[in-house]
Parts: sequence; C-alpha cells; structure tokens
Amino acid sequence: MRKLNREKTGQNIKRIAKEKHICANRIAERCGLLDERSVSAWYSNRSFPRLQVLVILADMLGVTIDNLLVCDENTDNQQNEDRSQD
Repeated sequence: MRKLNREKTGQNIKRIAKEKHICANRIAERCGLLDERSVSAWYSNRSFPRLQVLVILADMLGVTIDNLLVCDENTDNQQNEDRSQD
C-alpha cells in the first residue's frame, strides 16, 4: 500500500508554484484562505491542504491532483521483508 508523504507533497507544491511563478499570497487568495501563512504551513509540513483546496490548487497550477501528491512506494513490501528477516 502506498502512503501519502505529507512533507514531500508540501515541498512538491512549493516547487511547482515556484516553477509557475505563483507566490503563496496569490495561492491563498485564489483558494479562499485568510493569508499566505496557510500556504507556508503546507510548504513546511505544519499542515496539509483540504481536498477542496487541492482541487483549486491543481487547477491553478495547471496540473492534476496526482501531480501534487507525493506517495512513498509500496510500504507493504518493506514491512513483509522486515517480518521475513525475524
């Protein structure tokens, strides 16, 4: 099973926004957030955007939600390997 990596997802959102020359203040405004502190919190893994915000953000950045999210590879395989070594 793949697991969402919140830290890498925040870094990925930041990277894509930077590539598109879109600042945190503009993202916050478009997503209906109070200010850019929420966006900065995503970037630094202090919080995570709600699904509704991810939809708006993906549209704004011209990518799919899948492109925003970063998942760790199959964690079940690693757990099974660890168990088999016991």
